[in-house]
Amino acid sequence: MADGDQAPRGDAHDERKIPIPGLTDADGRLEHAKDPRSTASSAPRKGAGVTSDKPIPLSHRLRHTVMVVMAILLTGASSGVIGGLLGRINIAIEVLAFGRHVSASTSGIGEVTFWRRLCAPVIGAAMAGLAWGFLRRREVVTVRTTLDAKQPRRLDPLVQLIDAFAQLIIVGSGSSLGREAAPRQLAAVSAQWVAEVCEADFPLRRTLIASATGAGLAAVYNVPFAGALYALELTLRPNPRTRQGWQQIAICTTVSLLATAMAWLTNHNAPTYTPDPVSTAGWGTWGRATLLGMAVLLVGPLADMVFSHAKRVNPKAHHLYWTVPLGGAIVAGIALLVPQVPGNGQIMMGTLLGTRLTWQLAATFLVAKLLATSVSLTSGAAGGLLTPSLAIGGSTGALLGVLTGATSGETVALVIAGAAGVLAMTQRAPLFAIAFALELTRPKSIVIPLVAVTVGIAWAGWALITSQDHRHGAVGRAPRR
Repeated sequence: MADGDQAPRGDAHDERKIPIPGLTDADGRLEHAKDPRSTASSAPRKGAGVTSDKPIPLSHRLRHTVMVVMAILLTGASSGVIGGLLGRINIAIEVLAFGRHVSASTSGIGEVTFWRRLCAPVIGAAMAGLAWGFLRRREVVTVRTTLDAKQPRRLDPLVQLIDAFAQLIIVGSGSSLGREAAPRQLAAVSAQWVAEVCEADFPLRRTLIASATGAGLAAVYNVPFAGALYALELTLRPNPRTRQGWQQIAICTTVSLLATAMAWLTNHNAPTYTPDPVSTAGWGTWGRATLLGMAVLLVGPLADMVFSHAKRVNPKAHHLYWTVPLGGAIVAGIALLVPQVPGNGQIMMGTLLGTRLTWQLAATFLVAKLLATSVSLTSGAAGGLLTPSLAIGGSTGALLGVLTGATSGETVALVIAGAAGVLAMTQRAPLFAIAFALELTRPKSIVIPLVAVTVGIAWAGWALITSQDHRHGAVGRAPRR
């Protein structure tokens, strides 16, 4: 994916030489060398040996400005439409597989007929395995490679479409992976098309595609600021000391907000989760948040290590037709014992936020989700890890809350904080993790500092432990398939 690219950083002390994506070159002049209609050229003065640029016509400047604005608006609108449609398609796949929209139920697939619980994950995984076996026999350009500043390559729309729908099918039929990768990929394809139509140069093209990956996520989960932070913290990583950095921040935020607004046509601005009321009990709550930060420092890196090892197994393409269905069958077996395991983690998070659990059940959730997700990855399946990480972190928060005698309202706050903490560890993106967890649940304002404390303690501990190897402690260094 596009998450691991390092954005070029400019000189913080020379604002005159910071290029405006799609508008100016490194010297601050309007880019026109690639436009045959440009009349600007350098010519020697009479009686002098120096050269100077002719003034750029106002109409040419206006045309470039209009094209950049159109590119930003089209990218946001198309990303929102794609995210909204894929959300509806995912629900349709769930209904087809299990006979009901199981992600909206805290019982998971517990009320689904036995034959559907066994057959749906295997059939869906078999279909996805055949698709991936076909795709991976050839070189596939990913979003990450298309954003490579040294050797940028073009995304193949058909390949991305097949891959995205394979992910939707396998997640909708019960495998334990996230469904956020599919809208990111297709939104990136739409941004690539917009960049080509608007004749964008590489800096603007890269910014548009990166912002579209975050906008696709924002549209699916109704998280506009988390979507912008995803693009900024995990993909572009702009330098805020430069003009170009602030331009990238503005573009990503605008695209994400517009995509989210477009998706309201289908999700009606409803939050993904509706947690029980949150309450606090003074210093006891803050003490539990501190303990949770320490617990997250153990669980988060453990989940990261397990996921990374599972992805390195990487079965050969001609084996995927049986390895992926085998993984689906194993997940189906786990789901017979823990019906909340299937899917991207939405069922489990909904249960954690709306039900008072015993410590045994919370611990079972944590282990089962970690195991099911690693099995899905080991089989060769592709998908996101954002929502599985949330479910694992939420289970950690619920477990600590029950063990320390927290009230029901306090436990809900700890679930949200734990979800953000583990996500920050697995994605190396603390700001995105905080925004994502809060926008998904929309809790009371008192939860915001609790989440910040938990994530801050975990992140500070991680930075201290990995200070000898800054590569592992860097923001936005999450391992990717």
